[in-house]
Amino acid sequence: RPFVRARLCVVAFVGGADSHGLARGLFDGPVAHRVGDYCRRLSYNLCVRTGAMDVIGSMITSISSDRRLLALLVAWCFGGFMEGMAGFGTAVAIPAGMLAGLGFEAVPAVLICLLANGVPTPYGSIGIPTVSVADLVGLDSLHLATVQLVQLAPFFVVMPLLIVLVAGRVADDQGDVASVGERLHGVAGIALLSG
Repeated sequence: RPFVRARLCVVAFVGGADSHGLARGLFDGPVAHRVGDYCRRLSYNLCVRTGAMDVIGSMITSISSDRRLLALLVAWCFGGFMEGMAGFGTAVAIPAGMLAGLGFEAVPAVLICLLANGVPTPYGSIGIPTVSVADLVGLDSLHLATVQLVQLAPFFVVMPLLIVLVAGRVADDQGDVASVGERLHGVAGIALLSG
């Protein structure tokens, strides 16, 4: 039964993204953004009231209790999926809310998601930014996507490490923050492999 609620939540998020795209295509202006905001709020409230957010949170935390790995899973992996599927800010808003629900402070959660979203943006919403730019300037979209991939390749390796550094920056009881080496210890290999 909890998994049904979790699936309903994912369907609501996807439906919210589709409704936003439909409204943007019909009205393309402030009305579209209001409809999109309404759909996002509706899907969020649906997930909270049905308890699906708690199920999703418990499923994610059952994988690991290490906040650095949770940041990689939610912001980098799930956020990249959301950017490719929906785009238009959902890859920051939804994972940042999930990270905040997992115990991250608001500003680091948003920063982690903004870092993670910087790389897949050209391929967001099923490649609409890349195809639009290619059509606008008269380039072949496949060639442009290949050039973008080559240009972004170093960031695919570096960005997970930066996410781990931000997620691991937690002060202890005395207010001392972990060093860079301590933050990367044990997860640097996973971060490199996820890129």
